Amino acid sequence: MSHYLFDWDAVQLAMGMDHFDISLHQPHPPGYFLYIYFAKFINIFLNNPNLAMIVENIILSIIGLIIFYKISKKIFKDEFLSILSSLIFITNPFIWFHSEFPNVYMIDFCFSLIYFYLSYLIIIENKNLLWLFSTLLALGIGFRQSLIIFFLPIYIYTCFFNFNFSKKKILKLLFNILIFAFVLLLWLIPNCLVMGGLDKFINISKNQFLSASKPTSIFSFAKIEALLKQFFNTTKILLYSASLLSIFSLIAIFSKKIKISKKNSIIFLLCLLPSFLFYSFVHLGKIGYIMTISGIFMTLGIFAINKLFKERSQITIMFFIFVLQIPLFIYGIDGFIKNKIFLINVSPYDVSYLNLRNSDSRIKRTLYEIKKYNPDDTILITEADSPYIIPKSNFIKNMRLGGYYLPEYNLYNIFNDGVKKKYYYINNKNTRLIHDFQIQIPQNTKNVLLVTDNFNYDIYDFKKYPKFEEVFYMNIENQNEFEYIGYKFIKNQNNNHY
Repeated sequence: MSHYLFDWDAVQLAMGMDHFDISLHQPHPPGYFLYIYFAKFINIFLNNPNLAMIVENIILSIIGLIIFYKISKKIFKDEFLSILSSLIFITNPFIWFHSEFPNVYMIDFCFSLIYFYLSYLIIIENKNLLWLFSTLLALGIGFRQSLIIFFLPIYIYTCFFNFNFSKKKILKLLFNILIFAFVLLLWLIPNCLVMGGLDKFINISKNQFLSASKPTSIFSFAKIEALLKQFFNTTKILLYSASLLSIFSLIAIFSKKIKISKKNSIIFLLCLLPSFLFYSFVHLGKIGYIMTISGIFMTLGIFAINKLFKERSQITIMFFIFVLQIPLFIYGIDGFIKNKIFLINVSPYDVSYLNLRNSDSRIKRTLYEIKKYNPDDTILITEADSPYIIPKSNFIKNMRLGGYYLPEYNLYNIFNDGVKKKYYYINNKNTRLIHDFQIQIPQNTKNVLLVTDNFNYDIYDFKKYPKFEEVFYMNIENQNEFEYIGYKFIKNQNNNHY
């Protein structure tokens, strides 16, 4: 598992555990209230926010594994084959990777399988479990609010698929609406109290969604190229997330040899389509988003193997999938194939054990080198959207990680895309956005550390740190100002920072 916060969002989640305020992006809106507070509870025993969230994700992945096993048993009606399919599940690189660092995507994965399984039990097997679906849908929304968008359709269908206007059915429906509302209010009321009111919670969440989705949403009249690219990426990442099972998942969808009953087809469509359409034509922020459908998509692959092959062949195929997944589990697809072909180049990060290990190593090394300098006379500079780097990729370009692990330093995260000029000043985990290209730094500043990558621009005075490629050094003890990518850093006589 990762020993340091892996990315931008992981830091925001950890900061939310310190002080929950989505207006400060601690964490980013809509806030994942129950996820944060469950992690806070775990952290009472661990005193390590990073580890507490990883433990929470592992718990969610274990629940997902149990549900996947139960679904496999319904399909195969065989204990050994169900266990073998579970081995495929737990060695899936995508699932494993996202359970080993702080993120909210394991919520999607766990609850999507729960909702899929419950809808199957209620619709196909006539189990009286609608009350449990109502409870867990309201609870899941408290962990990740977007679940209501993706799984409300299957919930509504489950409520009404066999509905008539008898007194018994109407009372049952009202009872489930009350259960849903009651569980929803159990977390929504304290969430709003922490946030300062329902209006504030809704407005901040809405503004975050609109700003994030505007360039990619069909409702904002995004460009056709952007929509096509997003559709392609959604498809690509979905196939990648199911790993080798995706081959059989596609066979299940397109092969005429495989017959899926009408009720089962509706369950699959209502569980898969809302997420897929949203990610394709509204917004796909990160590859982890696909977790709302990847587990359900994998069950299609298990279904196809069961329909197409006899038991011995089923065992052979699933055994080979399990064995062949192990190298991907360790190295990731990009570890084997460097060319950008279909399923490759799944930005923003490679899904593998090596990626987590290398991220930890880089962060540890970077912190060690920076801490050799006295924070009282040293400033740090990181950058995003400059002509030289890829923004927000791990520590070296991530102001959140710098502010979290180096709160005693004055950190300036600068943005210069050739049009806008602004910077963030970070100190003691507090962040202030300033629209300016002149930056006031303390008068007593002696050392400037530029934390970036592949810096090779001779027009600037930074020197490469010995045997370390991601920290660049400049001594300004005897000068009052310096310039970097259009920004002028000026020592302030009053020793102010900005």
